[in-house]
Amino acid sequence: MTKTVDAVFENGVFKPKTPVYLKEKTEVRLVIETAGKPDDAIDLLNSWLDGDKNEQKVTWDYLKRALDEDRPSSRRLFSN
Repeated sequence: MTKTVDAVFENGVFKPKTPVYLKEKTEVRLVIETAGKPDDAIDLLNSWLDGDKNEQKVTWDYLKRALDEDRPSSRRLFSN
């Protein structure tokens, strides 16, 4: 069975935010994925806007060309 449970880590223990119905001593596997705040992602994206405009254009042109060259299909992703 697979179920996603949000939890908080406090004092060395994971505490589920909602009830979890398992028998006592049931072993589980935890995959830790920290939940970032939306503001963190927005701040990161905004920081990219402050970069060198010429460098961004050169990088974007290179990325488009690389993506189009490395496709199994002959159909291009981007027009010139």
